[in-house]
Amino acid sequence: MNINIVSKSENTVIGRKEFLFELGYEKTTPKKTDVREAIVTKTGVLPDTLVIKSINQHTGEKKATVIAYAYSDVELMMAVEPKYILRRNGFIKEEEKKEEKKEDKRPEQKKEEEKKPEEKKAEEKK
Repeated sequence: MNINIVSKSENTVIGRKEFLFELGYEKTTPKKTDVREAIVTKTGVLPDTLVIKSINQHTGEKKATVIAYAYSDVELMMAVEPKYILRRNGFIKEEEKKEEKKEDKRPEQKKEEEKKPEEKKAEEKK
């Protein structure tokens, strides 16, 4: 696997470096962890502050375009990046995702679901 930097820009407003890489590979598209290791060795950024936004394959070629962001601070990264991107990169675990879904259901909805159809009709008539 070989990786080349196509472009690098500094986003001072958000506090991150934005990279565009061209990735060449032999067989299948490399795993995100392997791409992360290659980016860390190529750029020298900390792996805890590196987010891989996307890996886009080129049709019919053994190449891919990688968009990655290197933040100056872990807390900043957690505040700026969407949760689904943090999950993809392994910064948020799947268990936390399941807990969010459980907490999302409101008690009011549960009460309405428990009511019998006759009670709902009686409430609608009032």
